[in-house]
Amino acid sequence: MKNQLHRSAFEFLLLILLSTALVSCGSSKLKLKEPSTSNQLVELFEQVPHFKTLRSQIQINANGMSAKGDLRIIRNQAVYLSVQAFLGIEIARLKITPDSMIAIDRLHRRYFSDSFAHIYEFNNSGINYNTIQSLFSNTLFILGKDSLKKTDIDQFKFDKKDKQLILTSRKGANTQFVLNENRQLKQTVLVGGVSELKLLWSYSDFSDRGFPKTMQIEMSSSKRKIGSALEFAKMEFDKPLQVECPIPSRYSKVDLNEILKIFSNL
Repeated sequence: MKNQLHRSAFEFLLLILLSTALVSCGSSKLKLKEPSTSNQLVELFEQVPHFKTLRSQIQINANGMSAKGDLRIIRNQAVYLSVQAFLGIEIARLKITPDSMIAIDRLHRRYFSDSFAHIYEFNNSGINYNTIQSLFSNTLFILGKDSLKKTDIDQFKFDKKDKQLILTSRKGANTQFVLNENRQLKQTVLVGGVSELKLLWSYSDFSDRGFPKTMQIEMSSSKRKIGSALEFAKMEFDKPLQVECPIPSRYSKVDLNEILKIFSNL
């Protein structure tokens, strides 16, 4: 049971790392339709949640097992996640900043550490810190950009399906957002090309503040699929936070190629 719990936590950590490995070269094309109006997008951009900091306890569920986590976001500065097993023993830690990413797997005594500049050279996908922050924050984004402005409306094509609004990026056609009838972000889809990876990040159970209390994450290729669910509790906004992620000296380093290989062998 303990090994299954560790595996579930590791797969969740792998999900986040794989999100940076989506390759846009020769990317798969999402179906596009021409927009009929842009007024809804203007309203949508004004409704995105705003906070300086967020801290929340989370329950990570995967493969029928669960682990506890501590998620912290300092807006435009850092995304931090600590995953704990029994008795609060930490088994994984993740820290992402605008410049770099560090992930520590304590079970296998290994870590990943790299700059976003090098990650971009590896995959040319445009995935940066803002992409990861947006996925955890339930906000829209454009690959390669550090922020989203109202003038970016023209970067999207959109269509209505039932009461939902579907936005698809014009550039590369590899990003799609699905909004519910209340114009809350319900799902984000990222599609890779050469890597054949597809990321679905879904949101539900929105709080009075408009922030989702449940997130479903799924990464898949033509041969493999892994997924996790996050349940948020005791959310605190706009309070001072500290985020530290020292790397143990005896841990071995892995790179993105090794991460992709681990995924293919799951």
